[in-house]
Amino acid sequence: MTAAHCTSSDKSDYVPPDVVKLGSTKLSQTETTDNNSKPQLISIRRIVNHPEYKPARSYYDIAILELSQNARPSENVCTACLWTTPTTLPPNMIVMGFGTTRYDEDQSPLLLKASVGPVEVSSCARNLLPDPLFPNGLTDNQFCAGGNNRDACEGDSGRPLMVQLADFDKLVPYIVGIGHDGTIGVYSRVAYFFDWIQTVTNTSFNPLECARRSVCRDYLKDFHSPVQRQQAAPRYRASLLQDEQPTGCGGSLIDYRHVLTSAQCVFRNIRPSHVEIYDTIVAITNIVIHPRYNRLSKRNNIAVLKLQKFLNTNHEFQAILPVCLWAQSTLDTDEVYVAGRDPNSEFNKHLSVRTNLTRSIQCRDDQLCSVQTTLLVPETCQYEPGGSVDSSVSVAVTQTRVPYIYGVNIEGSACGGEQAVFKTIKVFPHYHWIEAIVLSSRNDESLLVQNSNTSQRSTNNRRRMGGRMRLANGSRGLRNVRILRERRVY
Repeated sequence: MTAAHCTSSDKSDYVPPDVVKLGSTKLSQTETTDNNSKPQLISIRRIVNHPEYKPARSYYDIAILELSQNARPSENVCTACLWTTPTTLPPNMIVMGFGTTRYDEDQSPLLLKASVGPVEVSSCARNLLPDPLFPNGLTDNQFCAGGNNRDACEGDSGRPLMVQLADFDKLVPYIVGIGHDGTIGVYSRVAYFFDWIQTVTNTSFNPLECARRSVCRDYLKDFHSPVQRQQAAPRYRASLLQDEQPTGCGGSLIDYRHVLTSAQCVFRNIRPSHVEIYDTIVAITNIVIHPRYNRLSKRNNIAVLKLQKFLNTNHEFQAILPVCLWAQSTLDTDEVYVAGRDPNSEFNKHLSVRTNLTRSIQCRDDQLCSVQTTLLVPETCQYEPGGSVDSSVSVAVTQTRVPYIYGVNIEGSACGGEQAVFKTIKVFPHYHWIEAIVLSSRNDESLLVQNSNTSQRSTNNRRRMGGRMRLANGSRGLRNVRILRERRVY
């Protein structure tokens, strides 16, 4: 993909390009590079300009070059995807080219790049006029970018303006715009031409599909994505179901028979009937919403679900274990993990989004707020209401890192970008309320066991409860040290 004015002209002596060079950052280089990767020179089979492009104007200035053979993927060559949102632009983009850096000089011998951002169209248009290339000013299929005394250079026609979006294991380049002729900072809006590009190339550029077939993994080797799948047992993340269909909400197993979630996820017509944890579906027998829950202000937005049966585990391989509750008013970290979901996976759907705590003025004392500014590949991750906000804490008792839940998701949107602000209801202020509900349930179970007059059944019942609480008199509640002692290294 390039600019149409780079492939055609109304001048009689114009010669169109017939070769492209890939994989080199040096303008004149044709020999092997320092890392033993030779630039690829591939002839052009066909040039397709946009049908509405006219050489005397800078409108519809976009073209597709069909190569005579496939480019060879390498550490220096990979395919880009297309930015598909016509109404919004990324806040930070990268422009590249071999243009001149000073007046009346030759092109740069090395490929240069600069970071730029969107420029207000009205401001850009004032700087353009009068310009015979733009007799009608800027149109909807164009935009401007620049800033910080950095911009594209003369001779960078057809230049790509790109943004890097994060997938689970790599960064993927997405082309946002194609540079215009002789006009610094003006670009054709790729999203506007999305359907035409797919038709000409006979290729789907669905953002997610394109990212998953991308071979750019070696392009940025040291990248660590802020979004990761849960890789290992034990599991405590729960999905809430209504008639065994996902409601879109999540929760956390805090006891072998209780799940913690948000009140908004179980209110009125969206009350779940089951939970799913690690492919195990269990019915919900009771839902306890905080008595002071305010639907409008979202205060006390927390609820506890009682399950029909205890989620026993195989102690040789502890696939399911409750998460610990954070029982302090302050946190020992500025980095927390927010629960998300993979909307495209039927298995291993739970995602963790690495975020940084922020002290926003919109964040109340009973809330934790965090942000994740890295832009993600579209449809990679969905925010999960009711899910956990947690982190692993190093515990000297067990000499392991143990997950603690700090809060429950109550507000969020995308999993990444400048708008990705997550709000969480803190667990600590509700610690004793949660404890009372779980203890009340366990005391009821204890009475049933005592009435059975069966010592063996009483012993088995305590085992089912994980041995983490003393029942009846002398109850010790949700003491985290007991949770830690039964956790295994993972």
